[in-house]
Amino acid sequence: MKILHTADWHLGATLYGASRIAEHKAFFKWFVKMANEEEVNAVIVAGDIFEHAQASATANRLFYEVITKLKEIPSLSQIIIIAGNHDSGARLEAPKKLLDGIGIHIVGVFGEPADHLIPIGPAKAPVGVVAAVPFVHEYLLGLRSFGEAKQNIYEIRESLNSRFRALYDNLAEKAAEKYPDLPLIATGHLTLQGSISSEDRAQIHLSRLIKGLSPQIFSKKFRYVALGHIHEALSFEDRIAYSGSPIPISRAERSAKQYVNLVTISPEDTEIIRLETPTTRQILDLKGTQEEVEKAIQKLQWNTPLPPFLYLVVEVDFFRADLSSFFSELLKKHHSSAEIRLLRVEQMLTSATKEVKKHELLATPLHELSPQEVFTRLYQLKHDHIPSEAIVTRFTSLMNDDIRE
Repeated sequence: MKILHTADWHLGATLYGASRIAEHKAFFKWFVKMANEEEVNAVIVAGDIFEHAQASATANRLFYEVITKLKEIPSLSQIIIIAGNHDSGARLEAPKKLLDGIGIHIVGVFGEPADHLIPIGPAKAPVGVVAAVPFVHEYLLGLRSFGEAKQNIYEIRESLNSRFRALYDNLAEKAAEKYPDLPLIATGHLTLQGSISSEDRAQIHLSRLIKGLSPQIFSKKFRYVALGHIHEALSFEDRIAYSGSPIPISRAERSAKQYVNLVTISPEDTEIIRLETPTTRQILDLKGTQEEVEKAIQKLQWNTPLPPFLYLVVEVDFFRADLSSFFSELLKKHHSSAEIRLLRVEQMLTSATKEVKKHELLATPLHELSPQEVFTRLYQLKHDHIPSEAIVTRFTSLMNDDIRE
């Protein structure tokens, strides 16, 4: 039995306002090709299909296009999709009854065990069974009192681990009863110990507090556990694995490689092979003085199908309002046909200027400054650049609300 495991597509995601649709389309073209060439029996998508719970029409259309193309593969009998914490589980599985009949199984919300056991292969001769578990909020497991001071971290960790362990043990037992002698696979959208990084986009199951769930929550009866939520390819105990996201969703992920997992389960063994996804677009940071960044842009080259996204960090002696437009024009001049997207121009004061600026910012007595001027100066001291117009507007709004009260 062969399974292709992917997760964390985040369809509809943007990067500083830039669309990622072109990158997702390129990934899906490659993904369908790999599923066909490897003659996989099933595809598992382990959550966070969409970036937003109310996904756009464009994101939904892309989702249905790829699952339609996957279903045309002769060897593939089942597509199993679970909801992640970014998805609306109920919305995702709204067409469940329609799709179940053609081998596309969407599990958005946690329900009865029978709703989560999905056989792989022909109905009369299945070759495996998946316990499809979506993102499960802790309150669905009866845990609602984490705010109480009397509970320490150890008790919270034990409570979460024991409830999740009971959930997966129950599904493993039900699957073994209904489908004896068939290899069992599980899914999950959660954070395991050892998978947390400073770049986590969302904390689920109090992962920051308890440092993740234990891999021991998964019964030994499961030959493979397909996980989502962490955007990095990681494995535990040679049978539990995150595939990671197929494209870098955030700028912080730009240097990491992306994968999908090809899983082959035989009577004797479970083999996991990471297939690296092609890089279709680079996310590049260009740093230095204005002159250095200008030269880097002029010499810019790339070998990917799509032109790169650029994030500029420019050292300046004083903040310039026209710097973004200056670099936009420079890109048009030197790369007019490439449509390179300038994500952001971040201005950083040079070290010498910082000291002078700090003295200037602190020199004026408070009684001579308005609240907005105080806020702006403190923001500059902390972040080395002036606040955006949107941030100043929010501050002003909060000040006005406070005055009215």
